[in-house]
Amino acid sequence: MTLKYSAGLVSQFFWLSETRDVIRLKKEGKTEAEIKKICVDENLFGVHSESFSLKVCRYILNRLKCMDDELMDIFLTSDISTQKIINLFLIVKKDKLFFEFLFEVYREKYIIGAKSLSKSDLNIFFNNKELQSEIVANWREKTKKQLMTMYINYMTEANLLTDKDGEKLITPPILDPRLENYLELNGDAAILKAIMGVS
Repeated sequence: MTLKYSAGLVSQFFWLSETRDVIRLKKEGKTEAEIKKICVDENLFGVHSESFSLKVCRYILNRLKCMDDELMDIFLTSDISTQKIINLFLIVKKDKLFFEFLFEVYREKYIIGAKSLSKSDLNIFFNNKELQSEIVANWREKTKKQLMTMYINYMTEANLLTDKDGEKLITPPILDPRLENYLELNGDAAILKAIMGVS
């Protein structure tokens, strides 16, 4: 990945149903301008203000830049578990640090047989990145804590983690063969390995 480290995920959410709505509009042939207008005029996301509706729409449209027609078709014809994984893929594809967390921490822990992900795993990861990157080192502690929370939330939403009595159990998914094949053929084998926890 050629992306730079970013803390942009602190202001974003998983937005699965919203993403599904926007994908359907794109498949109908709507332009970005038309989609934004629909989001506002129809309050497509059921939010409290026009500005927030546009903000969510912009974030989702940016994520969907990683999505071609084939992946859209897989998404729209898949069960909700697969849709969650595709949505996570779109987020990871746009965020270098989150990808590295999944690949270097989540995947490695599963490979060695660890059953859960702990707060210390997140702290160690961010401490290491501070040593490697001036960008991360300059972030406020509050920002890093927010990112840690978002990472856990995204992974729980996508069913990579299961909450059991406060413990975050590592639960890699069984992927739809169509999605697995798509990711391998389109140069995203590393993200596939990160999500599935395989070597």
